[in-house]
Amino acid sequence: MRVCSFWIEATVASVILGSLVLGGCADSDDAPRFAAGTEPELVYAKSLHATAQGMRTAWEAPDGIGAFTGISYDSVGCKNCHEWGSYIPRPDRDTCAACHLDGKEKDNETCYSCHKRQYFTNKPGELDEPDVHRAANMACVDCHKDGDLHGDPEVYASMLEEGAIDASCESCHAEISPTRAHTVHGERLHCSACHTRTVFSCYNCHLDTMVGGGGSIAAAKMTDWVFLMNDQAGRVKAANFQSVAYEAGGAGANSFVVFAPYEAHTVMPVGRPCTACHGTAMNDALEELVNDDKITVTEWDAATNSIKHVTGVVPVIDGKLEFQHLAYDDSKPADEKWSPLTTTTWKTQYHYGKPLTPWQIQKMKQVQTVSD
Repeated sequence: MRVCSFWIEATVASVILGSLVLGGCADSDDAPRFAAGTEPELVYAKSLHATAQGMRTAWEAPDGIGAFTGISYDSVGCKNCHEWGSYIPRPDRDTCAACHLDGKEKDNETCYSCHKRQYFTNKPGELDEPDVHRAANMACVDCHKDGDLHGDPEVYASMLEEGAIDASCESCHAEISPTRAHTVHGERLHCSACHTRTVFSCYNCHLDTMVGGGGSIAAAKMTDWVFLMNDQAGRVKAANFQSVAYEAGGAGANSFVVFAPYEAHTVMPVGRPCTACHGTAMNDALEELVNDDKITVTEWDAATNSIKHVTGVVPVIDGKLEFQHLAYDDSKPADEKWSPLTTTTWKTQYHYGKPLTPWQIQKMKQVQTVSD
Protein backbone atom coordinates (compact mmCIF):
# COMPACT_ATOMS: atom_id res chain seq x y z
CA MET A 1 0.00 0.00 0.00
CA ARG A 2 1.32 3.44 -0.85
CA VAL A 3 0.74 6.53 1.22
CA CYS A 4 0.81 9.79 -0.75
CA SER A 5 3.65 12.03 0.39
CA PHE A 6 1.55 15.21 0.42
CA TRP A 7 -0.93 13.48 2.72
CA ILE A 8 1.80 12.42 5.14
CA GLU A 9 3.33 15.88 5.18
CA ALA A 10 -0.01 17.54 5.89
CA THR A 11 -0.89 15.08 8.59
CA VAL A 12 2.53 15.14 10.23
CA ALA A 13 2.25 18.89 10.52
CA SER A 14 -1.07 18.49 12.30
CA VAL A 15 0.16 15.93 14.80
CA ILE A 16 3.56 17.27 15.87
CA LEU A 17 2.07 19.56 18.50
CA GLY A 18 -0.26 16.83 19.71
CA SER A 19 2.63 14.41 20.01
CA LEU A 20 3.95 16.49 22.87
CA VAL A 21 0.73 15.64 24.65
CA LEU A 22 0.83 11.99 23.65
CA GLY A 23 4.46 11.48 24.58
CA GLY A 24 4.50 13.90 27.48
CA CYS A 25 6.76 16.95 27.70
CA ALA A 26 9.41 14.96 29.48
CA ASP A 27 12.60 16.30 30.96
CA SER A 28 15.78 15.27 29.16
CA ASP A 29 16.61 12.82 31.98
CA ASP A 30 13.31 10.95 31.62
CA ALA A 31 13.18 7.76 29.56
CA PRO A 32 11.26 8.32 26.31
CA ARG A 33 7.80 6.79 26.17
CA PHE A 34 8.11 5.73 22.54
CA ALA A 35 10.87 3.71 20.92
CA ALA A 36 12.80 5.51 18.20
CA GLY A 37 10.86 5.42 14.95
CA THR A 38 7.49 4.78 16.61
CA GLU A 39 6.75 8.30 17.84
CA PRO A 40 3.14 9.25 16.95
CA GLU A 41 4.22 12.21 14.84
CA LEU A 42 6.08 9.74 12.61
CA VAL A 43 3.69 6.81 12.39
CA TYR A 44 0.17 8.00 13.14
CA ALA A 45 -0.57 9.21 9.62
CA LYS A 46 -0.10 5.63 8.39
CA SER A 47 -2.06 3.99 11.19
CA LEU A 48 -5.43 2.33 10.73
CA HIS A 49 -6.92 4.87 13.11
CA ALA A 50 -5.95 7.56 10.61
CA THR A 51 -6.63 5.72 7.36
CA ALA A 52 -9.56 3.48 8.37
CA GLN A 53 -8.45 1.40 5.41
CA GLY A 54 -10.05 -1.90 6.42
CA MET A 55 -13.51 -1.42 4.91
CA ARG A 56 -12.11 -0.22 1.60
CA THR A 57 -9.75 -3.20 1.52
CA ALA A 58 -12.62 -5.65 1.89
CA TRP A 59 -14.80 -3.78 -0.61
CA GLU A 60 -12.15 -3.54 -3.31
CA ALA A 61 -10.79 -7.07 -2.95
CA PRO A 62 -11.07 -9.25 -6.10
CA ASP A 63 -13.88 -11.17 -4.40
CA GLY A 64 -15.30 -8.13 -2.59
CA ILE A 65 -18.61 -6.30 -2.79
CA GLY A 66 -17.28 -3.83 -5.34
CA ALA A 67 -16.29 -6.50 -7.84
CA PHE A 68 -19.60 -8.31 -7.29
CA THR A 69 -21.89 -5.31 -7.71
CA GLY A 70 -19.82 -2.99 -9.87
CA ILE A 71 -20.36 -0.23 -7.30
CA SER A 72 -17.31 1.79 -6.30
CA TYR A 73 -16.47 2.30 -2.67
CA ASP A 74 -16.48 6.06 -3.16
CA SER A 75 -20.18 5.99 -4.10
CA VAL A 76 -21.46 4.49 -0.84
CA GLY A 77 -21.83 5.89 2.64
CA CYS A 78 -19.42 3.44 4.26
CA LYS A 79 -16.62 5.88 3.49
CA ASN A 80 -18.27 8.52 5.69
CA CYS A 81 -16.81 6.69 8.68
CA HIS A 82 -14.39 4.17 7.17
CA GLU A 83 -12.14 6.58 5.33
CA TRP A 84 -9.24 8.91 6.06
CA GLY A 85 -10.32 12.43 6.95
CA SER A 86 -14.01 11.62 7.40
CA TYR A 87 -16.07 13.25 10.11
CA ILE A 88 -16.82 11.02 13.07
CA PRO A 89 -18.83 13.19 15.56
CA ARG A 90 -15.57 14.92 16.61
CA PRO A 91 -12.65 16.58 14.80
CA ASP A 92 -11.29 14.61 11.84
CA ARG A 93 -9.53 11.47 12.98
CA ASP A 94 -6.28 12.34 11.20
CA THR A 95 -5.33 14.73 14.04
CA CYS A 96 -4.44 14.10 17.67
CA ALA A 97 -7.54 16.01 18.72
CA ALA A 98 -9.75 13.17 17.46
CA CYS A 99 -9.04 11.34 20.71
CA HIS A 100 -7.14 13.90 22.82
CA LEU A 101 -9.52 16.85 22.84
CA ASP A 102 -8.32 18.19 26.17
CA GLY A 103 -4.80 16.84 26.12
CA LYS A 104 -5.53 13.77 28.19
CA GLU A 105 -5.82 10.11 27.38
CA LYS A 106 -9.45 9.20 27.10
CA ASP A 107 -11.71 6.60 28.67
CA ASN A 108 -13.87 4.02 26.93
CA GLU A 109 -16.46 6.59 25.90
CA THR A 110 -13.95 8.14 23.51
CA CYS A 111 -13.38 4.76 21.87
CA TYR A 112 -17.12 4.07 21.70
CA SER A 113 -17.73 7.25 19.71
CA CYS A 114 -16.36 5.35 16.71
CA HIS A 115 -16.44 1.72 17.78
CA LYS A 116 -20.21 1.55 17.97
CA ARG A 117 -20.49 -2.23 17.99
CA GLN A 118 -18.34 -2.42 21.11
CA TYR A 119 -20.57 0.25 22.63
CA PHE A 120 -23.72 -1.76 22.00
CA THR A 121 -22.00 -4.88 23.26
CA ASN A 122 -21.06 -3.31 26.57
CA LYS A 123 -23.84 -0.86 27.29
CA PRO A 124 -25.75 -1.62 30.51
CA GLY A 125 -28.56 -4.12 30.14
CA GLU A 126 -27.53 -5.40 26.72
CA LEU A 127 -26.05 -8.70 27.93
CA ASP A 128 -26.99 -10.66 31.05
CA GLU A 129 -23.28 -11.05 31.76
CA PRO A 130 -20.87 -8.45 30.35
CA ASP A 131 -17.40 -9.08 29.02
CA VAL A 132 -15.24 -10.28 31.89
CA HIS A 133 -12.77 -7.45 31.31
CA ARG A 134 -15.46 -4.79 31.34
CA ALA A 135 -16.96 -6.36 34.49
CA ALA A 136 -13.56 -5.77 36.09
CA ASN A 137 -13.76 -2.09 35.01
CA MET A 138 -10.87 -2.42 32.58
CA ALA A 139 -10.45 0.23 29.93
CA CYS A 140 -9.84 -0.32 26.22
CA VAL A 141 -6.32 1.08 26.62
CA ASP A 142 -5.48 -1.55 29.22
CA CYS A 143 -5.15 -4.02 26.34
CA HIS A 144 -4.75 -1.76 23.32
CA LYS A 145 -1.47 0.02 23.84
CA ASP A 146 0.40 2.64 21.82
CA GLY A 147 0.97 0.48 18.76
CA ASP A 148 -2.73 -0.25 18.38
CA LEU A 149 -3.70 3.37 18.94
CA HIS A 150 -1.02 5.33 17.10
CA GLY A 151 0.26 2.73 14.66
CA ASP A 152 3.78 1.54 13.96
CA PRO A 153 6.20 1.98 11.04
CA GLU A 154 4.24 -0.59 8.99
CA VAL A 155 1.22 0.23 6.83
CA TYR A 156 -1.70 -2.18 7.19
CA ALA A 157 -4.60 -2.83 4.87
CA SER A 158 -6.88 -4.05 7.64
CA MET A 159 -6.90 -4.62 11.37
CA LEU A 160 -7.23 -8.32 10.48
CA GLU A 161 -3.80 -8.30 8.84
CA GLU A 162 -1.13 -10.06 10.86
CA GLY A 163 0.71 -7.57 13.07
CA ALA A 164 -1.89 -4.82 12.81
CA ILE A 165 -3.22 -5.36 16.36
CA ASP A 166 -0.81 -6.03 19.21
CA ALA A 167 -3.40 -6.86 21.89
CA SER A 168 -3.85 -10.59 22.43
CA CYS A 169 -5.11 -12.98 25.07
CA GLU A 170 -1.56 -14.24 25.55
CA SER A 171 -0.37 -10.76 26.52
CA CYS A 172 -1.92 -11.30 29.96
CA HIS A 173 -2.76 -14.99 30.02
CA ALA A 174 0.67 -16.47 29.44
CA GLU A 175 -0.26 -19.62 31.31
CA ILE A 176 -3.60 -21.41 31.11
CA SER A 177 -4.99 -24.21 33.25
CA PRO A 178 -4.34 -27.68 31.79
CA THR A 179 -8.01 -28.65 31.39
CA ARG A 180 -8.98 -31.13 28.69
CA ALA A 181 -10.55 -28.34 26.65
CA HIS A 182 -7.26 -26.42 26.74
CA THR A 183 -5.04 -29.39 25.90
CA VAL A 184 -7.00 -31.55 23.46
CA HIS A 185 -7.17 -28.87 20.77
CA GLY A 186 -3.49 -28.02 20.90
CA GLU A 187 -2.66 -25.00 18.75
CA ARG A 188 -5.65 -25.59 16.46
CA LEU A 189 -8.08 -23.42 18.43
CA HIS A 190 -8.01 -19.71 19.27
CA CYS A 191 -9.23 -18.68 22.74
CA SER A 192 -12.14 -16.77 21.21
CA ALA A 193 -13.70 -19.94 19.77
CA CYS A 194 -14.74 -21.06 23.25
CA HIS A 195 -14.65 -17.86 25.30
CA THR A 196 -16.76 -15.57 23.08
CA ARG A 197 -20.26 -15.35 24.52
CA THR A 198 -21.92 -13.87 21.43
CA VAL A 199 -21.28 -11.72 18.39
CA PHE A 200 -23.45 -8.77 17.37
CA SER A 201 -24.40 -8.81 13.69
CA CYS A 202 -26.09 -5.94 11.85
CA TYR A 203 -28.15 -7.87 9.34
CA ASN A 204 -28.99 -7.09 5.72
CA CYS A 205 -27.63 -3.64 4.94
CA HIS A 206 -29.68 -2.28 2.04
CA LEU A 207 -27.13 -1.25 -0.56
CA ASP A 208 -29.65 0.54 -2.80
CA THR A 209 -30.35 2.96 0.04
CA MET A 210 -26.66 3.70 0.56
CA VAL A 211 -26.08 4.29 -3.15
CA GLY A 212 -29.09 6.61 -3.17
CA GLY A 213 -27.57 8.71 -0.42
CA GLY A 214 -29.94 7.55 2.30
CA GLY A 215 -27.30 6.07 4.57
CA SER A 216 -26.96 2.56 5.93
CA ILE A 217 -30.21 0.82 6.86
CA ALA A 218 -30.11 -2.66 8.36
CA ALA A 219 -33.04 -4.99 8.91
CA ALA A 220 -32.07 -6.22 12.37
CA LYS A 221 -29.45 -6.42 15.09
CA MET A 222 -28.80 -10.09 15.87
CA THR A 223 -27.13 -11.71 18.86
CA ASP A 224 -26.98 -15.05 20.69
CA TRP A 225 -24.75 -16.73 18.15
CA VAL A 226 -21.07 -17.24 17.40
CA PHE A 227 -19.62 -18.25 14.04
CA LEU A 228 -16.47 -20.34 13.75
CA MET A 229 -13.98 -20.22 10.88
CA ASN A 230 -10.24 -20.68 10.34
CA ASP A 231 -8.03 -17.64 10.72
CA GLN A 232 -4.90 -17.04 8.66
CA ALA A 233 -2.83 -19.07 11.12
CA GLY A 234 -5.09 -22.07 10.57
CA ARG A 235 -6.74 -21.85 13.99
CA VAL A 236 -10.48 -22.10 14.55
CA LYS A 237 -11.54 -18.66 15.72
CA ALA A 238 -14.73 -16.77 16.51
CA ALA A 239 -16.07 -14.99 13.43
CA ASN A 240 -18.83 -12.64 12.33
CA PHE A 241 -20.36 -11.61 9.04
CA GLN A 242 -21.70 -8.59 7.18
CA SER A 243 -24.55 -9.06 4.73
CA VAL A 244 -25.72 -6.84 1.90
CA ALA A 245 -28.82 -6.94 -0.29
CA TYR A 246 -28.79 -5.07 -3.60
CA GLU A 247 -31.85 -4.87 -5.84
CA ALA A 248 -29.92 -3.06 -8.57
CA GLY A 249 -32.72 -0.70 -9.43
CA GLY A 250 -35.08 -3.56 -10.12
CA ALA A 251 -32.74 -5.16 -12.66
CA GLY A 252 -32.05 -8.15 -10.44
CA ALA A 253 -31.66 -9.11 -6.82
CA ASN A 254 -28.16 -9.66 -5.47
CA SER A 255 -27.02 -10.84 -2.05
CA PHE A 256 -23.53 -10.72 -0.59
CA VAL A 257 -22.13 -12.05 2.69
CA VAL A 258 -18.59 -11.54 3.95
CA PHE A 259 -17.25 -13.66 6.81
CA ALA A 260 -14.14 -12.70 8.79
CA PRO A 261 -12.48 -13.59 12.11
CA TYR A 262 -13.81 -11.33 14.81
CA GLU A 263 -12.96 -10.22 18.33
CA ALA A 264 -16.39 -9.60 19.83
CA HIS A 265 -15.29 -8.25 23.24
CA THR A 266 -17.87 -10.51 24.93
CA VAL A 267 -15.36 -12.73 26.70
CA MET A 268 -16.58 -15.35 29.17
CA PRO A 269 -14.28 -16.42 32.02
CA VAL A 270 -15.35 -20.06 31.51
CA GLY A 271 -15.53 -21.43 28.00
CA ARG A 272 -18.63 -23.08 26.58
CA PRO A 273 -19.03 -26.84 27.12
CA CYS A 274 -17.93 -29.45 24.57
CA THR A 275 -21.55 -30.15 23.63
CA ALA A 276 -21.97 -26.59 22.37
CA CYS A 277 -19.67 -27.36 19.43
CA HIS A 278 -19.56 -31.17 19.25
CA GLY A 279 -22.48 -33.50 18.59
CA THR A 280 -26.00 -32.46 17.67
CA ALA A 281 -27.96 -32.74 20.92
CA MET A 282 -27.43 -29.08 21.89
CA ASN A 283 -26.34 -27.59 18.58
CA ASP A 284 -29.26 -26.78 16.28
CA ALA A 285 -26.99 -25.76 13.41
CA LEU A 286 -25.12 -29.07 13.42
CA GLU A 287 -28.32 -31.05 13.80
CA GLU A 288 -29.77 -29.41 10.70
CA LEU A 289 -26.51 -29.96 8.85
CA VAL A 290 -26.59 -33.68 9.62
CA ASN A 291 -30.28 -34.05 8.72
CA ASP A 292 -30.61 -31.67 5.75
CA ASP A 293 -27.03 -30.96 4.62
CA LYS A 294 -27.51 -27.22 5.18
CA ILE A 295 -27.72 -24.62 7.94
CA THR A 296 -30.56 -22.08 7.79
CA VAL A 297 -28.83 -19.02 9.22
CA THR A 298 -31.79 -16.67 8.73
CA GLU A 299 -35.37 -17.17 7.57
CA TRP A 300 -38.48 -15.03 7.16
CA ASP A 301 -41.30 -15.59 9.65
CA ALA A 302 -44.53 -14.69 7.84
CA ALA A 303 -46.56 -14.95 11.04
CA THR A 304 -44.64 -12.14 12.75
CA ASN A 305 -43.49 -10.37 9.58
CA SER A 306 -39.91 -10.49 10.81
CA ILE A 307 -36.59 -12.23 10.29
CA LYS A 308 -35.47 -15.09 12.56
CA HIS A 309 -32.02 -16.60 12.97
CA VAL A 310 -30.33 -19.69 14.32
CA THR A 311 -28.66 -19.39 17.72
CA GLY A 312 -25.61 -20.95 19.33
CA VAL A 313 -22.41 -22.01 17.60
CA VAL A 314 -22.59 -21.88 13.79
CA PRO A 315 -19.73 -23.43 11.77
CA VAL A 316 -18.83 -21.48 8.63
CA ILE A 317 -19.08 -24.07 5.84
CA ASP A 318 -18.70 -23.14 2.21
CA GLY A 319 -21.94 -23.61 0.28
CA LYS A 320 -23.96 -24.88 3.25
CA LEU A 321 -25.19 -21.68 4.88
CA GLU A 322 -28.54 -20.29 3.75
CA PHE A 323 -29.69 -16.70 4.30
CA GLN A 324 -33.00 -15.00 3.65
CA HIS A 325 -32.19 -11.50 2.48
CA LEU A 326 -34.73 -8.71 2.58
CA ALA A 327 -35.97 -5.95 0.31
CA TYR A 328 -36.70 -2.49 1.71
CA ASP A 329 -39.51 -0.12 0.77
CA ASP A 330 -39.53 3.14 2.69
CA SER A 331 -42.96 4.07 1.33
CA LYS A 332 -44.66 1.30 3.31
CA PRO A 333 -45.74 1.37 6.99
CA ALA A 334 -43.06 0.76 9.58
CA ASP A 335 -43.97 -2.90 10.12
CA GLU A 336 -44.05 -3.62 6.38
CA LYS A 337 -40.91 -1.88 5.11
CA TRP A 338 -38.96 -5.14 5.00
CA SER A 339 -40.05 -8.14 2.93
CA PRO A 340 -38.38 -11.34 1.65
CA LEU A 341 -36.09 -10.81 -1.32
CA THR A 342 -35.91 -13.42 -4.04
CA THR A 343 -32.19 -13.61 -4.68
CA THR A 344 -31.05 -14.23 -8.24
CA THR A 345 -27.31 -13.80 -7.69
CA TRP A 346 -25.36 -14.83 -4.59
CA LYS A 347 -21.77 -14.33 -3.45
CA THR A 348 -19.79 -15.14 -0.29
CA GLN A 349 -16.43 -13.63 0.60
CA TYR A 350 -14.04 -15.05 3.21
CA HIS A 351 -11.90 -12.14 4.38
CA TYR A 352 -8.62 -12.93 6.14
CA GLY A 353 -9.85 -16.44 6.90
CA LYS A 354 -11.28 -19.63 5.44
CA PRO A 355 -14.33 -21.85 6.02
CA LEU A 356 -13.97 -24.91 8.21
CA THR A 357 -12.68 -28.01 6.45
CA PRO A 358 -14.63 -31.28 5.98
CA TRP A 359 -12.33 -32.88 8.58
CA GLN A 360 -13.14 -30.15 11.11
CA ILE A 361 -16.86 -30.46 10.45
CA GLN A 362 -16.69 -34.21 10.95
CA LYS A 363 -15.01 -33.63 14.31
CA MET A 364 -17.79 -31.22 15.29
CA LYS A 365 -20.44 -33.79 14.42
CA GLN A 366 -18.92 -36.33 16.78
CA VAL A 367 -20.32 -36.52 20.30
CA GLN A 368 -17.79 -35.65 22.99
CA THR A 369 -18.36 -37.34 26.34
CA VAL A 370 -15.64 -35.69 28.43
CA SER A 371 -15.95 -32.09 29.59
CA ASP A 372 -14.19 -30.18 32.33
